[in-house]
Amino acid sequence: MKAVRARVVNWRCISDVELELSRLNVLIGKNSTGKSSLAYAIYLASKSSEQRPFTPEDLVMQLYGHGFEMLARKVDGQPQLPISIRIGEEELVVRPRQEAGKLEVIRPKDSPWADEYLLPSRRIDYFHLLMFASKLVRAASRGETSRTRPLTGSLAGVISIFGGLLEMLKELPILPPFGRFAMDLAQALGVPIEPISGEIRDVGSYVVSVPYVLQLVDFTFRDPFTELVLPLELSPDGIVDLSLFNMMTARVPKRSLVVIEEPEIHKNPVMVLEFVEQMAKRALERDLTLVMTTHSDLIPSALARLAGYGLLRPDDIRIYYLSRTAEKPWTEVTRLEVYEDGTYEGFPDAEEVVSRLF
Repeated sequence: MKAVRARVVNWRCISDVELELSRLNVLIGKNSTGKSSLAYAIYLASKSSEQRPFTPEDLVMQLYGHGFEMLARKVDGQPQLPISIRIGEEELVVRPRQEAGKLEVIRPKDSPWADEYLLPSRRIDYFHLLMFASKLVRAASRGETSRTRPLTGSLAGVISIFGGLLEMLKELPILPPFGRFAMDLAQALGVPIEPISGEIRDVGSYVVSVPYVLQLVDFTFRDPFTELVLPLELSPDGIVDLSLFNMMTARVPKRSLVVIEEPEIHKNPVMVLEFVEQMAKRALERDLTLVMTTHSDLIPSALARLAGYGLLRPDDIRIYYLSRTAEKPWTEVTRLEVYEDGTYEGFPDAEEVVSRLF
């Protein structure tokens, strides 16, 4: 895969950062160092291209619930403009207009990726929210059926109300970035006639149904030890997360960009290692670019280990350590080299961690 250069200027806590993206990219660092800001900037710029049906103004509202004027880097309370997010040769620019208080947004003409998909840190909660409307419609349907009445009246009202609720949640800045996640998931799944199913090694299997008329998601998980079939609310969150990644990335176009925040959430260390291997294999299989934000050194360690085993090449992996301090308040990015023996360059704060522990 050809590396893609990205540069982000005047975006949230980022003054001017440049990095190179490969197949599997890890952004790691302490809290509030700009990991998500950088990942979302890359997603936003690519999704804003003229080849996509979304305007940058709509996208930024769906991602953050605020417009560009609130997301520009601020110095002494004043937004620093222009905002520039360059991906390859294309650039998203937000700059002042001549009219006071107005902003001009210039979209990139194209993107190096076929499409873009977001798995935010609160994706499990958002998935439960998507299921909520489906349950209500089914409950209303059962009530109508028990009274042997046609599918009209109260059930039609429920479908209309909750269909409208989902549309409202997608369009308005409620629970951002729920709207973007919901649309990306729906786009990835499409409206299949047959349910989507998959196996997760040593963990179990899942089935996802997307009814054609309602376009609502139905998720069940089969426990491998008892053969019990569990609904979403009784399924382990870690398994749901593995399934979400698996079913989404199995159907996205090849050469897509996938941003996933905190892939380690809801998983024990062994499952994290297995998930990293699953992500790496899927990226190779479908020629995906993955951008991961994480607080866990297990993610880069597991990727480097796969390079040592020969599943990946060191050049497939980019590990970036992000930092901010009182003396240097804007995000700084340090690339950590990955070596052929499965190791990688140590974190800049490794000595601090050891000294605090011991």
